[in-house]
Amino acid sequence: MPVDIYLSERGKVKEFLDAYTTNFLINHGWAIVDDKHLMVQTKRGVLTKVSKENTLTYVGHNIWSVSDE
Repeated sequence: MPVDIYLSERGKVKEFLDAYTTNFLINHGWAIVDDKHLMVQTKRGVLTKVSKENTLTYVGHNIWSVSDE
């Protein structure tokens, strides 16, 4: 059964890291330099640095919305 991220799926960065493999996240718009440097693709077309406490929402096509909630 294939694993997928659904539209509007929301959670803390650390929850996504625990739930999915590194390769899966990279294939869905993440850039993982090391454990301290995580970035995601945003709707503005740029990679944005995130911390493990940021909340992410998947908006589709490997694009993420980032908030501090």
